[in-house]
Amino acid sequence: MVTTSAGRASGRWSSRLLSRGAAWARAAVLAPLLVAGTVALPPGAAVAAGGDVAEGEQESKLFYELEPLNVAVVQRGRFHGSLRLNLVLEATDADARAQVISVTPRLRDAYISNLSFYVRERYDPRSHVNVAYVAALLQEATDEILGGPHADVLVQEARLIR
Repeated sequence: MVTTSAGRASGRWSSRLLSRGAAWARAAVLAPLLVAGTVALPPGAAVAAGGDVAEGEQESKLFYELEPLNVAVVQRGRFHGSLRLNLVLEATDADARAQVISVTPRLRDAYISNLSFYVRERYDPRSHVNVAYVAALLQEATDEILGGPHADVLVQEARLIR
């Protein structure tokens, strides 16, 4: 949900963003941490979420926050702004998180390449960002680089900065 400087939720974005699929439901795990204001996560910080205890085994999911991604939106020779994305990767285990950290430069490069394709071929600057499509593009790149589904891409913010 996007908030204004007065702290109010912007209705223009909130209804669209909250209706954008399962990725937003998973991102809700981070919302209490970010809203509380007591925990400020720098990019690259991990947060262990409490998992369910199943057959004596505790499952914990680790989150890795990437630096924000910015991609210029240029169509027909005209600059429309910059598409900004804040992403968090949810690793399946500590080994997967270590792998995510080691290939972060490759992930960022793949994300920017895929976002450049999206803004060039699929994005209309007069409409909203198709978060579900962008998340699917980035998830595909993540799975290819990591060699399987070892981390989920969570889109925290997607907006056009003019």
